[in-house]
Amino acid sequence: MPDVSVVIPCFRCSATVGRAVASALAQSQPPLEVILVDDASPDGTGATLERLAREPRVRVISLARNAGAAAARNAGWDAARGEFVAFLDADDTWHPRKLEIQLGFMRRRREYAMAAHWMAYEDDPARVELAGEALPFTEIAFRSMLYRNWFHTSSVVLRRDLPQRFAPDKRHGEDRQLWLEIAAAGQRIARIDLPLVTIYKSLFGASGLSADLWAMEAAELDTFRGLRRAGLIGTPLLCALLAWSFARFLRRLLLVAAGRRIRPAQ
Repeated sequence: MPDVSVVIPCFRCSATVGRAVASALAQSQPPLEVILVDDASPDGTGATLERLAREPRVRVISLARNAGAAAARNAGWDAARGEFVAFLDADDTWHPRKLEIQLGFMRRRREYAMAAHWMAYEDDPARVELAGEALPFTEIAFRSMLYRNWFHTSSVVLRRDLPQRFAPDKRHGEDRQLWLEIAAAGQRIARIDLPLVTIYKSLFGASGLSADLWAMEAAELDTFRGLRRAGLIGTPLLCALLAWSFARFLRRLLLVAAGRRIRPAQ
């Protein structure tokens, strides 16, 4: 039986959300439901979402005021009925076997509270080949997550009953902060080494929230300081992380200024 709820935050997403929803409904293992959270879009997004909700498995939650993607995802997560919750951004699409592969892993490996996977890009679509029953995956530890964000939000499936949530006061970097908090709580996280989501823009310096590089950098620095305040990292490590983060920020600025597309290594 389908036991996963798909949560899609929506803000001015009329042009792409239909494609995202179609990729969720066309899964080889279809979801229990697709929850579209309208983050008080001022354009025609609400009407688009209501048309999509004519499909019985799709429902819409409308927020009274614009609160950001973190709050929208939390609203969908809190309303979800599945055992698992999968996140999908309104401008991304999934490989047709994404849920089949990922939920199969989550059921077989109950010790993992969260699983994510690699990404593909519009000009280099996902190609998935599995030999027999072998499924390549890597366990991602808290320490390694300090130095890079291993997971795009649209790749994540987690157990609905986890107590953590996206930081509702953050509009940048809220996803990485959540992954770190889950890992810091002792929950195990895996990355399936297959590209099961397609991204249609560069992750930095492109449209949307990722265009604001300094805001993203400030959010990352805030996350590290929060970990220090919580006693999860020491002062020497905090200083090293702040320096490392700022060096990467300067590199991104130079690459964007040069017109380069920024794609993290898998």
